[in-house]
Amino acid sequence: MNRQEIDKRIANLREILNLPEKSRIISRLSGGQQRRVSIAITMIHRPRLIILDEPTVGVDSLLRHKIWQYLENLCQTKGQTVIITTHYIEEARSAAQVAFMRAGTILKQSAPNQLMSEYQCSTLEEITRV
Repeated sequence: MNRQEIDKRIANLREILNLPEKSRIISRLSGGQQRRVSIAITMIHRPRLIILDEPTVGVDSLLRHKIWQYLENLCQTKGQTVIITTHYIEEARSAAQVAFMRAGTILKQSAPNQLMSEYQCSTLEEITRV
């Protein structure tokens, strides 16, 4: 990547992830800000596969929605694959595939709407109780 491309991606990720000024020292940021900086660092070079562990923990609902939109856009327009672990299963409703795991084993995997239909549930959260 050339410097111009790096600067453009940094600016884009700073806006999307609501990152603090560049001059701030990472160790002095809040936990949520540090998490978002980590996400930006992971995504700056647009890897083909992105694995994120609970990327929206500690962020407000508007930013959570913005992050999910950005990740969905990467998958749809840039051909990237994003794997996310989350305890907030409802936020994964717009994902192409959802897998329920326990003790490292996939119990069920399918499109969210297909799972809700199969289990006759109106939310993904309800499936965890079936």
